[in-house]
Amino acid sequence: MRAPDDWVPAGVRQVADCLLASCAWHAANLDRACLAHIDDERARITRLLTDLRMRSVWRELAKRPGSPAARDQFVGASPDELSGHDIAVGVFFYHANYYVQGRFATETFAAVNERVRPFLKSVERLRQEAEAMGDWFGPESDHVAAIKAAADLWEREILAGYGKPHLEMRPLVGRNQGDPHLRGYALMVANKAHELFGRWMYETVATVTNVALPRRTEVSKANVRDWVRLHRKS
Repeated sequence: MRAPDDWVPAGVRQVADCLLASCAWHAANLDRACLAHIDDERARITRLLTDLRMRSVWRELAKRPGSPAARDQFVGASPDELSGHDIAVGVFFYHANYYVQGRFATETFAAVNERVRPFLKSVERLRQEAEAMGDWFGPESDHVAAIKAAADLWEREILAGYGKPHLEMRPLVGRNQGDPHLRGYALMVANKAHELFGRWMYETVATVTNVALPRRTEVSKANVRDWVRLHRKS
């Protein structure tokens, strides 16, 4: 791989070194069936490091202060040698690669609700049982309170795990448009940009998406703006 140019931030170079070292270890120690996946990741990291379009990404990120919370997410070897901003940019780079591996496809609320419905029926049965027990022991009894508490806890667990996941787990939308993995990737990167730099950064996200996931038809700034707007509206 060609060495990164001077315009690549120090935090990005540290993260890239760690990711490429991980690729090398996995290539040497894992089954040959995994090699295609490793080669894909190595090629993607190289693109994100060396593609000239990324110069505009680093310039734009340099204009925004990075979140101090990024330090807890940094995976480079020597974070103490870096500024807080370099660490934030390194974390952004890490996730630009990671979100491709994770294949974070968008999912509609309707699909989530359909999957959650059977679990919520069990919550309703618990509440019906609590009501029936109230006829025997009184509505304020410990038995009834325990069953109601169990129903409330189970409902929270279901909604946390299936019905209302954080964007970090699955980007939810009102309806799918186009490639759900491409749109999901762009939404995840936009969310990370907002988390780290306080802006959705539509053009920056479009550029990163086009470098990380090359397509015949490139993602535009307007595409990302619309996707984020519809996602937030949902």
